[in-house]
Formats: sequence, C-alpha cells, structure tokens
Amino acid sequence: MIQRSDSVVSPNGAAARGVSRRRFVQALGLGAVASMVPLHQLRAAAAEAGVALDDWTLVPEDKAIPQRWLDTLTVRGEERVLAADELAWAGLPVGGIGCGQVYLGGDGRLWRWDVDNRISPYNDNGRHYAEPMQPESPFQTAVALRTRVGTTVDTRWLDGRQFADVGFRGRYPLGVVELDDPASPVRATLTAYSPFVALDEDSSSHPVTVMEYRLTNTLRRAVKAELAVMAENPVGLSARQNRRVRFTADGFGADGLAGVAFRADDAPSDPSGGRPDRLIADWEDGTYGGWTATGTAFGDSPVRADQLPDYTVDVNTQGDYLVFSHNPRVDGDYNVRDGLRGTLTSPAFTIDRLGLRVLIGGGAYAGRTCLNVVVDGEVVATATGAGGNTIVARTLDLSAYEGREATIVLVDDAGGAYAYVSVDGIWLTDAVDVVFEDWEKETYAGWTVEGTAFGQGPIAVADIPSYQGNVNAVGSRCVNSHASAPGSNTSAKDAATGRLTSDPFTVTHPNLRFRIGGGNHPGQTGLQVVVGGEVVAEATGANSNAMQERTLGLWRWLGQQAQIVILDEVTGGWGNVGVDQIVFAQSTGDTRPLRELPDHGTFAIAAGVPWTDGDPRIEDEWLDLETIGRVRPSVAAWHTPEALFDAPDAPAELDDGPQAGVMSIRLNLRPLETQSVRVYLGWHFPATTGLGFLQTSERRWYGAVHDDAAAAVQAVHGDIDRLSAATKGWAAAWYDESTLPWWLLERVGTGLATLATSTTYRLDDGRFYGWEGIYCCAGTCTHVWHYAQAVGRVFPGLERDTRERVDLGVGFRASGEIGMRAEADRGWAADGQAGTVLRIYREHQMSEDDTWLRGVWPKVRTSIEWMIQHDAGADGVLDGGQPNTLDATWYGRIAWISGLYVAALRAGEAMARELGDDAFAEQCAALAQSGTETIQRDLWNGEWFIHERDLSHPDSVNTNRGVHIDQVLGQSWAHQVGLPRVLPAGQTTTALESLWRYNFTPRPVEYRDNSPIEGGRTYYDADSHALLMCTWPTGGADEVGRNWSVGYFNEAMNGFEYQAAGHMVAEGLVEKGLLVTRAVHERYRPDRRNPYNEVECGDHYARSMASFGVYLTVLGYEHHGPRDHFGFAPVIQQDDFSAAFTAAGGWGVYRQRRESGRQTSELEARSGRLRVGTVRLDVPGERTTAHVRVSDAGRPASVRRVPAQAHRDDAGRLVVVLDAPVTIEAGQQLEVIAG
Repeated sequence: MIQRSDSVVSPNGAAARGVSRRRFVQALGLGAVASMVPLHQLRAAAAEAGVALDDWTLVPEDKAIPQRWLDTLTVRGEERVLAADELAWAGLPVGGIGCGQVYLGGDGRLWRWDVDNRISPYNDNGRHYAEPMQPESPFQTAVALRTRVGTTVDTRWLDGRQFADVGFRGRYPLGVVELDDPASPVRATLTAYSPFVALDEDSSSHPVTVMEYRLTNTLRRAVKAELAVMAENPVGLSARQNRRVRFTADGFGADGLAGVAFRADDAPSDPSGGRPDRLIADWEDGTYGGWTATGTAFGDSPVRADQLPDYTVDVNTQGDYLVFSHNPRVDGDYNVRDGLRGTLTSPAFTIDRLGLRVLIGGGAYAGRTCLNVVVDGEVVATATGAGGNTIVARTLDLSAYEGREATIVLVDDAGGAYAYVSVDGIWLTDAVDVVFEDWEKETYAGWTVEGTAFGQGPIAVADIPSYQGNVNAVGSRCVNSHASAPGSNTSAKDAATGRLTSDPFTVTHPNLRFRIGGGNHPGQTGLQVVVGGEVVAEATGANSNAMQERTLGLWRWLGQQAQIVILDEVTGGWGNVGVDQIVFAQSTGDTRPLRELPDHGTFAIAAGVPWTDGDPRIEDEWLDLETIGRVRPSVAAWHTPEALFDAPDAPAELDDGPQAGVMSIRLNLRPLETQSVRVYLGWHFPATTGLGFLQTSERRWYGAVHDDAAAAVQAVHGDIDRLSAATKGWAAAWYDESTLPWWLLERVGTGLATLATSTTYRLDDGRFYGWEGIYCCAGTCTHVWHYAQAVGRVFPGLERDTRERVDLGVGFRASGEIGMRAEADRGWAADGQAGTVLRIYREHQMSEDDTWLRGVWPKVRTSIEWMIQHDAGADGVLDGGQPNTLDATWYGRIAWISGLYVAALRAGEAMARELGDDAFAEQCAALAQSGTETIQRDLWNGEWFIHERDLSHPDSVNTNRGVHIDQVLGQSWAHQVGLPRVLPAGQTTTALESLWRYNFTPRPVEYRDNSPIEGGRTYYDADSHALLMCTWPTGGADEVGRNWSVGYFNEAMNGFEYQAAGHMVAEGLVEKGLLVTRAVHERYRPDRRNPYNEVECGDHYARSMASFGVYLTVLGYEHHGPRDHFGFAPVIQQDDFSAAFTAAGGWGVYRQRRESGRQTSELEARSGRLRVGTVRLDVPGERTTAHVRVSDAGRPASVRRVPAQAHRDDAGRLVVVLDAPVTIEAGQQLEVIAG
C-alpha cells in the first residue's frame, strides 16, 4: 500500500528523505492511485526513485519486531506481576459462568459489579479499548484489617489504598494480590476466584466470589488481628431511584460459616386522601362493554392475559383481560400483526376529577399508538407506552376540562418495533402529573445555556440528521446536543460541549419522568437533578439516539428548591445527549411491585473460620464463630476502615436506605505465623434483562439451584474443599507446571475468562446463551461463536447442549437452515452454518461415545444438505448470496467461505462414515474434493486466495484481489478437528506468508489514516503491531462495494488474528504465528488498558476465545473421544515440555522429554478419566518401537506394562496402538517410551 499524502512519512514520523509522492508516481509512469499498483511495479518505482520500499508502503516488509519479543517468544520467562501504574485498569473476572460480572481490581478491591440486571443491554461498539473503564462500583464492598501489637492499634483498608507495596497476578481463574507495607505488622496475600471445575459447568456456575486472605505476622511477637468484610445492600439499585424501598439485613450461619444476608421490598406508601379514583374501564368482564372498534387491530373483545403471544414478555398485566392491538387472534407472526390498524372508542363520560390515570404499554409513537382524550372533537390529552411490552402508569391533566363530556380513543396506526397499544385500566383521578418542559418552542426560555452543543433553541425533529435515526421524540421539537451542535460531520458535532440549566423550581411531585438518549457517560452526558448545589439524582442515555423513558424519585426533596441540568461534556464517541418531555409525576409509571423487577434479589457476605497451613484447627476456640466472629447486619457508618469496627449498629430494617452490614473475624497471630481466612460474597438476581426475544426461559440457571444468595454461599462453603482444590489444581497445571511461555498462557487464559462476564448466561432450563461481546448483538450467533475454541474444549457439555438446544433446536428450520442468531435472526450465515457443522464434529470428538451424535445426526445431515443446495454448480463452491460475519451478504466465488464449506463437507463425511451413512459420506467427499480442486485452480493468484466477484451484484461487499485474513479459514478449522486437507499445504503456507507480508504491520493507525477505504474502528495504537483484516497490494480497494461494513477491512480484531495465528503455527510458521499472538498480548499492555478485557464490538468479545486454538496448535493436540485417540506434537520446547490438556472424560497434563535418542511421553489424568486406545506422537527418527506403561503418578512401584504396537503414518508421526484401550483415572498416568 502506498500512502496518499504528498510526502511520505517514514516509521519515525519524518519525511522520507524529501522524496515527493509526485516523483514516485512519475517513476511509476502512472496517474493512478498508488494503492492500485501491482507490487512488482512498486518495487521497481521505489528503486528508480532511490528510496526503500518501506518508506512508501503502509504495510512494510520490515515488521520492526522488538528484540524483547524475540528473546521471550518461546521460552518460559517469568510470570508477569503488575505493579504501580499497571494496576489502574486491571479487572479480572472472578464470578461464575453466566452469573453476571465482577472484577478483581489491581489493588484488591472488587469493581464493575454487573450481577443485578440494572444495566440495560446496549452496544458500546468497543469503546473501552480506546477509553478503558475506570474502576467503579454501583455499591460499596470492602475489607479492612485491624491489628493490635501491645497498645499500638493499626486500622486500614486491606487493599492497595493503604498498602505501599502492591502486586497483582492475573492467572484466570485465580486473581492474586500481594499487599505489604512497612507500617503494618501483617503482610497479606489475597487469592480471589469463583469455583472453576473444568468439564463441570454446574460446579463452575455459582453466583459466588471467594476471597482467601493469607495473613502473615512479620514480627517476632504476637499480633491480635481482626478482619472485617463490608457490603452495602445492593438490592433494587435501579428501582430505588424511582420508588421507596425498605431494606432488610439479617445474620445467618452454620457449619463454620457466618455472615449477613441482604434483601429489599417496597416500602409502605402513605394513602393519598381526597376523592377516590373512579374506574372508566378495565374490561374484566371479557367484553368491550359499549366501546366501538374499527379496523382489524383490536378485534371484537379484550384479550385474555394468558393468551398473549410468546414474543410479548414482561407485559405486567393487572387482571385477566386487557386491550391489546397486536391481535393474537389474527393468524401470522409479529410482522403480520404489526400491519394491523384500528381504533377503539369509549362511550361518552363526564370528566369529574382533575386527571385521568391509564395503564398503557406498547409503542411510544405519539399520535399513532396512543390513548387520546377527546373533548368537542379535539384531542386535549394523549399518552403512549414507553416503547416496550411493559405496561406503565400514565396520568393526564384534565383539570381544565372538569365537568365537560369526553370520549377516549385508543389508536393503532403505526408499523415497526412495538407498533401496538395495550391498555389494562383507565381511571379518573385527582392525582395528576404536570409537564415541566416539552420543548415545543424555538428558544430555551426558562433555561441557561452554556457552550455550543445545544445551539440557540430546541431542535426541530425534522432537522435532526437522518443518520441518528428515529430519536423517539414526543412532539415536533426536543433537545439533542448532536443535532444542534456546530460542525459538518459527526466528529465535529460530538466534539461540541455544553449544558442547559433550568430556572429553580419547587419539588411538588414525588417523581420526575422524562425521555433521554445519547451517550452512557455518568456525570458527563445526561440529566441531573441538583438540590442545594449537589447532584441528588441523574440518568444517562444508553449509547443510542432513540430516547427511552426514565423516572427519578424526588420524594426525599419534596418542598425543596431544585434545578435540572442537562449536560454534554464528552467530545468523543457518543458525546451527546437527547432529552424530551420532562414531567413532574405522581407515580413512577411502573406499577409492578419491586419483587417482580429484574434488579430484585438478594446479596450476602460471609466468612469462615481461619486456618493455618497444614492444620485447619489452630485452637479449639477458633472453631466457634460465636467466639471469634461478629455479625452486624446493619451499621450506622462504613466509609472509613475504622467505621467497620467501631460504628454503632443501625436498624436491620431501613426505609430508603442506604444500608450496609459487616462480618468480622478475630485472629491471634503467633510470631511469624500465617493464618488464612476465607470470605464469600454471593448474589441472587435470577431475572435477566434484554432477552425478551428468547423462546425459552429468561431466568438464570442459579435461580433454580439456590434459593437465595445466602444459600448459594452456604452451598459453595459446604463443598469448598473440592471446589477450591479443583480450581487451584487447574491453575497450577495451566500456569505453574507448564513449560510454555508465561505470556502465552496468560493471553489464552484471558480469553477463557469471557465465560465469567456479562457476555454469557446460563438459563434455568439449562440453555447457554452468549452475546457477541457484553450486550453486543444477540443470539449466540453462529458466525462469531464458531471461532471461539475455548468453550468446546474446557466445557464441552455446554457446547453440546447449545448445538442440540439452539442451533439444531430453536434456531433450526425443517429445510436445514440454521438461524444465525436463533430466535433473534432466523436467516442463515454461510460461514456460521459451516462453522456450526464443524463444531458439531468437535463436540462429537469431545464426547466419550457416539450416543450424542446419533441423536442429532438427522438434523446435522439436513443442515449440510441446506448448504449443498446453495452449491448450484455441485462443484464444492457456494453460489448466490452468502451472509457472513462481516455483516453483509457477499456474492461470487469466495475462497474463505467456500473453504469453510469444504471443511464442513469433510466433517459431514467423517460423521457419516462413523454412523454408517456411507452414501451421504461419499456425496460429501466428492463435493469436498471438487471444492478443493476448484478453489486451488480458480481462486489462487500465485500468492494468496481471492474472491471472484459476481458482477451482477456490483455494489455488494467483496475483497476481490485483496489479501483477506480468513482466506484459508476452512483449512484452519480442519487442523482443529483433524480433518483431511481442505487446501494444499504449499498454497496454504504461501497464503499465510502473504498475510504476514502484506497485512501484519507495526504502524496500523498510519495504515488506517491513509487507506483507500474509509472508516473502521481502531482496536490498535499508533505504535502497536496488528494483523489487518484485508489489504490490496495489487489493487482492487476501489471495488469493495458500497456498504458501511467495508470499514471492517481497515481493522484488526483479536479473534480473527488468533485464528490466523493458530493456523500459522499448525502449518509450521511457528514464529510468525506466535508473533501475531504476541502482538495482541502487547496491545493489551496493563499501562494502557485492562489486560484481561479483549474488546471488539463490546467488552470480553466471544471471538477472542479463538486464542485457545493457538494453544492447541502449539501442543499439536489431537483428540477423538469415541475412538479413544490422543495426539501431541509440541512445536516448541520439544526436549522438555509440559502443558495441560482436556479430553472427553477429564483433563490432565501432557509431559514430553527427549534425551539420548529416546522420547518419553506422559499423559497424566488430573480429573475425571482418560480412555486411551491410540496415541500419535512426533518422535524424531524412523524407529517404530514403543513401550507403554500405566502407573499411579509418583509411585514407580505401581507400574504395569500395556501391550501395544507402533507404526509410522504418512506424515512420519509415530502412532502407538494399544492392544486394548485403557482407562486412566485421576492420579494415574500413561507413559509411552519411544526410541
């Protein structure tokens, strides 16, 4: 690629020897854009101009690899310990699988609590790469330590705030924090985790974080110590913003455990007095009772609440019947019912109260899905739903019409999302809402304007840029700090800042209701209520221009003076705010009781008896928690470490809170003695948010297992010996016993941590569900998750269930089409469907027999036949539209997608042969062979595989002659599951070399800034290395189609890079593959961002679990459970090698030693069982003799020989075939001695 600037910038930023772009182009003899010039001409032109080609190209041949990378690439090295400035961003997930998310911070505190469903799912588009999250927590948790030496008392936070020397080690599933300070007599080591038991998802899915504190007395005299753990009551964190809540806390304990359990419920409300409400209609007799329906939307009667369509959830009905214009009695899906229109008009009535209260749901389409109050033929008041299924309360002011006759008209005249209206009751009332501001004016009268973001007045909705979409305004004007800002492009508009401040007013109503959109930047973009100069309540948008309804509770400040501040102080992405229709409201609008809201649940803290190394008893009195422990369910203060020990007790039941409780444990530390204390934090919020589209359960798995948070903590404590040993045993085998480089183990382990984040859910019917990244893109989508190799290897049961329940269940059509996002998008993705077939083969290999495969085979075969139907020429290459992971439908003959198709055919062939479906196996084999021949013949340009465009779709997205990162993805998958070659080895290796040469760059930002293609997100830094998605060294960048998604080609995304890196390793390009992996590792340097959060379109992006594929290729790992087969061929450290591995029935450690012409290979079972029938090894030389023996690990006397035969296969590998398979139980090992 050639830069497009007039002078060329060299790697150090200086002009390249003063040679102008004009001189270079003259040397080319062309007037074309330099990026379209064939590479050989570029080299010749550079030589003629007298410059190095690297000075002109955006992807230089000199990769500028730092020497320290090369020095440590394949050697063991040392474990990374974060310290000082490296601690600020660190956040390691330490929760259970699918249980939400909590981080262990670099200083030992817990942060990023997202366990209680208060965060509505939204897509932040990966902004936390460039803008790492600051450690924050919506509620306080803390641990403090008090020590007494003689008469000297020292009290401090037991974290990095008050310890001078802090070190953090991220070794997922463990996080370890070392705390030391010369002023403290006690040194502490914290090990935090949630139980992680490989191959046992149930034992790994507890909503509990365990924090083990190892306390060492550094003095030669006794120290009396007390450790206290504190938590605020977090129940109803969102609900408490707009309703009164009663908080409760109680002590609990049993079997060496004691703690505090937190709950909450609605606080009693005061009767309003005055005239009672008068019912207009609630339709509980099952008829419209005099109301008149027109059109098709409302039918001839109300709908029974138990007959609502499955796709409408959380409706919040009050009785047995309601009005519902998405008429379920009309045949068809929701798209058909969206097209229904009609009205429902009441009989006339007299307005004899100040207002009208209505329970209404559905769309927020003003005037189109609504309730209208009509007086003398004019609409005098109107209300809509909140833009969702949930019915909310609305109050309309009719005081100006009291005594007049009126009718009510329900209207459904809209199409689109939530294009319906539902009503569940209407009353005349004296409790009315008051509109404070509706912005239906041209000026900001009544407001003070600062900055430039908000312009001179409310923006007309018609003038809002079309790219912002429907902002969900109520009237003709609203506040929108993007649309009103100066500037001609999005960046300039987002850069504008400002604020609007209302004139002071008296708080007269208990609630403030409004619509808000824009960025989710608390304290920087949003709406704030200020009382006495302090912000007492605030709300933000959800990184969406579409405004959503929010309510803030103001009852604490009734009668006081307040102001509203609308602010935009962010200059980057989503640096804007939208606000409309600010209302002083009598009610929150949400009539559901707190116990039915998603953030209702329970929380618990607890601690167990201390122990010393090798002796859990210490002294008899220490076994009695009543003697050494203090449980204080509610304390009056908790913001200092001293308060955790000295603050007086507070009532265990509090209205409006906040509330906090403390559990403390006393210890007597002898001189230089070490004791350990185990602390537990548990949560239980079994509802979910944002999963309303699911056709199965939306509640969390742990809700069906544990009654509440205290029960979850007690369950884990009751099994802690097994759970702790399994968790630490995995970490020891993965990190400590391995000979692999520490940096590689940490990077792959980070991907596995995705399971312990809000990316994933386990639902109470057993279903596993995953976003692409946290709250980004629904449906455990096939085209992203098939890259993620980790789950299928470490928790194969989860993947088998997902294949059967989702891909071949709710996402499966009788035709064989697999919905790329199951219920959320039933259309196929060509790459995703092929990848799913390959995953099914992997899941079979990770099974102990073929029972599972036999059960799913009919649907698997049908899904393969679906793909074959899209191979119109029956030549092994897909035709027609091919939707794929790059968010567009591509056309033409596409090497990477058809390569995946060929790999899927090979997987189909292998499965069919195992099950005796020989005819189908032959069909798959013939098509696969044809596909291989066609791709290598027609889609190979001599250096890489290409995309042959379909010129009948000239604007469709394509890579044409470009070097695409996934061009040989099918062959990469073949290596992962041991299939025959999809593409010839020579061409494949050359293609991967081309990726290295043309796509791997030390200057990715420079590339993006000068790319002939505009757009793309930057998940890299100016000085980082990255493997780009696609480049065009021989031209074609001007032919890529017209679609926003072409910006992806400028990006580098971790999951794609890992896939290519693992493939490089598998093809023998070991150094290059490891360097690509190292480049990702280095981009997540802890002094720049959280090293444990790999970002793509959302945090903890699922595709990053492709890193496990790199690990497997480094091991040269093979496994086929039903065939009792194992294989290992390490590509580094072959003379002395050790690494953990998993199998169908258990996991273990593989060790290999070479000395004196002999290789010894050991498979040691650590958990479960390993059934071994054949072992394939990379043994130097040509010998075909091998001895096999089984023993108890570490007990030479237990050795027994196992009869076996050995031979060399076509690849030269030594294959050892046991006369009869043997089963190795945990604690046993199988040893193969060859040579």
